[in-house]
Amino acid sequence: MKIIRILSLTTACLVSGCAANSEVKEIEIDLVALTKIQLQELLVNHTFPFSKGGMFFESDTVATVHWDGENEDTIWYATEDSTFCYTAEVFGGAEECLGLKKTASGDYLREFEGKTIPVKASDIKEGKTF
Repeated sequence: MKIIRILSLTTACLVSGCAANSEVKEIEIDLVALTKIQLQELLVNHTFPFSKGGMFFESDTVATVHWDGENEDTIWYATEDSTFCYTAEVFGGAEECLGLKKTASGDYLREFEGKTIPVKASDIKEGKTF
């Protein structure tokens, strides 16, 4: 009898959950591409977070990559296609470009190697933080 009650309760939960899910709507995230100037204004004199460090943008061409305890000075540039590019030996020495778009909430989405990673605006810190 106890098993029947549990199964009935589980079935009721599943059915009510399915009914509620029929009203689920697809959510669209409005992303705004950033221009070269907007990227420079956002990044210069700020540290952009990475999973194991970050990147400090000293000027519109010079930056320092901090990764897994190592620092490396590099040259970087922003594009009109909402990306910024740099070359760092700590990442294998090949040029890397990261896409960065602004969300409706004011935060950002970083695009790299087919992955999209959320970045809170508050995580882009003024000054060099490493």
